[in-house]
Amino acid sequence: LDGQPVPLANGTFDQLITLQPGPNGILLIATDPAGNSSAAGLTVHLDSTPPTVTITAPTEGSVTREAQVMVSGTLSETAVATLDGVALSVSGLDFSALVSLAEGANTLTIEATDPAGNRGSASVRVVRDSQPPALELTAPAEAAAGAGITLALQASDSGALTLVELYANGTPFWSSVLQGGAGFARNLPYTLSPDLGAGSAVNFEARAYD
Repeated sequence: LDGQPVPLANGTFDQLITLQPGPNGILLIATDPAGNSSAAGLTVHLDSTPPTVTITAPTEGSVTREAQVMVSGTLSETAVATLDGVALSVSGLDFSALVSLAEGANTLTIEATDPAGNRGSASVRVVRDSQPPALELTAPAEAAAGAGITLALQASDSGALTLVELYANGTPFWSSVLQGGAGFARNLPYTLSPDLGAGSAVNFEARAYD
């Protein structure tokens, strides 16, 4: 075997061979007592490198209100890609799958197994937030024309607030861009128009975005 004698036992043999990374050619020559011989060869590839998984979408920590997200990416070599044990569609070295999301944080792990059995994986965290922010806006029930009043605004969200706006009779008059806090509370001054007639109403509306 590769120029080295191999002992036989009832016409069979076992021999441990040290492989080098990449292709390894193995040549077996059998010779009988009369000097007749025959040969057989094969090539064994040693691959101990796991495939690299790169997730291109969605991005890490992304937030969506949708119930599903398209996960896509690439593999460094030919491999079977799975998500939670379910095989993904692979075209060449590209994979993709439409994945259902639970409310809240979701960790999606793609695992790839190459023909040699080496495994590689990558994960991405996606947050599903399908619940709108909670809002509470209070104002005096009555006030005189031209008077200054105070509006009490409270907003909260299971994730993070990004913008809060106030409208009077459909016209925006105040807004605040937030830096991701989950709660917001503020008392805001507002001056009623002196031209309001008796019995006139001002409709205040608050809007919040996550």
